[in-house]
Amino acid sequence: MENVRKFLSKRDDWKILDVGTGVGNFIFLLESVISGYEQIVGIDTSLGAINAAVKNFEGKDRIHFKQMDASKIDFEDESFDLVCLSNSLHHLLHPQTIFDEMVRVLKKGGFLIVNEMRSDALSESQLSHLYVHHFSAKLDRMMNMVHDETYPKDEIVRLVQEYSRLQIETVFELDFGPSDAMDPQGIESMKTTLDRLIARVPEDKRTWEIEEEARKIKEYVSAFGISGATQILCILKKK
Repeated sequence: MENVRKFLSKRDDWKILDVGTGVGNFIFLLESVISGYEQIVGIDTSLGAINAAVKNFEGKDRIHFKQMDASKIDFEDESFDLVCLSNSLHHLLHPQTIFDEMVRVLKKGGFLIVNEMRSDALSESQLSHLYVHHFSAKLDRMMNMVHDETYPKDEIVRLVQEYSRLQIETVFELDFGPSDAMDPQGIESMKTTLDRLIARVPEDKRTWEIEEEARKIKEYVSAFGISGATQILCILKKK
């Protein structure tokens, strides 16, 4: 995180766009490491997520949220110094279109940040996060939602460079795992999450295989605990 902080402290007047912002989780991260900014705009197709993000950042007049389709970003060319996409690469139906839009609104000399959880080289407790995430993705696909499994590090870097066609400045590995992977509250919370994921599936699509997979994941979480998977943060520059 200190390396990310040093990179983002190069200036204090960033104008930032966060694509697929959700409830603003990546903006929380940016605020924790950035020395200064002029404006941050978060966009997402989900109105519910946007409403939640607005509440999360209430009173911060330099941070704004808009419901917007990332395949048709409603900003002029070269509007932002920094464009971010966090943990959304595996959710994109048309990634090339969205990357083209992100690069379009990025100023020359500006930076594209893509942050994505990796699926390889994880500890036993981090694998709990991976198994739950991939289980969630499987159920979402059953309901015709775009949610692929996450990628190994080399594939993340390859895809980001292929879609953006920008020069990679640096790649960081971010590990946000808790100090106590065996925390009973965290383990029970993850088991509850699994139950909630199954409850979202229409009854006519639920099978004993789904229930059995969830049971095995719960057993794994109980045995090895839960930690957040390492994330790969790629920084690319628009020449």
